[in-house]
Amino acid sequence: MPKKNTVRKSLIVISVLGLGACFALSLMMRQVVELDGERREAPFLPALRAKFGPQLAQPLRLREESTPTGARWVATAKVAAEVDGARLAESIGSEVWMHTQRAGTAPNEVLVRLQGEESGAVTTVSVPPPQLLR
Repeated sequence: MPKKNTVRKSLIVISVLGLGACFALSLMMRQVVELDGERREAPFLPALRAKFGPQLAQPLRLREESTPTGARWVATAKVAAEVDGARLAESIGSEVWMHTQRAGTAPNEVLVRLQGEESGAVTTVSVPPPQLLR
């Protein structure tokens, strides 16, 4: 009979150790995901937010996507009521191109999606790369 209690206690100890290990692993994975998200933020995003922030109702978001044709940068934001969204989209796209070219990581495409603050209409503009003047 003493063996039954020992076996039961062993199962409990092993179960508790397993649950503890699962909890520790989940904490470590959460930290890895948070660090990965911080690392993926474009280094030039603060400069873009500082430049275009007054014209936006919400902070500018920027992400890099992988497509079959190569890399694509997508900028999204909500535009303040009195701002011309099309002109702002061109300006934001040109700045993204400039910063990525300086960094040597120019994408194949830059998309800017702006949502009107009052109307809620979404404007998507594909900004072409800048052309060199000769």
